[in-house]
Amino acid sequence: MPTNSKKPYYKEAIVNLLLELFIIIHRSSSSGTSTDKRIKPSAQDRLINKVISYIDKNYRNPLDLATLSRHVFRSPYHLSHIFKDVTGFNFKEYLINKRIMKAKNLLESESDIKVISVAEDVGFSNLSTFNRNFKRLTGISPSEYRKFCTHFRKN
Repeated sequence: MPTNSKKPYYKEAIVNLLLELFIIIHRSSSSGTSTDKRIKPSAQDRLINKVISYIDKNYRNPLDLATLSRHVFRSPYHLSHIFKDVTGFNFKEYLINKRIMKAKNLLESESDIKVISVAEDVGFSNLSTFNRNFKRLTGISPSEYRKFCTHFRKN
């Protein structure tokens, strides 16, 4: 397929799908369900799996490193370093990526929900912060993303 006939924003869609794939691969590789029983997750991996599980259940709520560190009985400083070492993301980056991925799912599947409602549903208390982070990670605004998905489904 010649490059000039590709749909608008296809590069951004590919980048976002790769990010989602990376997170899924990382989670499955460190979930402790490997077929080789001799390979055991480290204490750090188990700790971060607990943190990620907590984030997955509570991403809609206000979350910060202090709350997470109390949940796993570690100092925020220590948890921050372990989280970055294990995931490759700092806590805030991971949380924002998680929220934006969930927002993308809502924008794709719920065409009648308002963008501000999507932002609130995924844990953003401020629409401009949501829009800025969405555009930074996807290259387009939430409204443009919805239009792209709608157009993509029709073709």
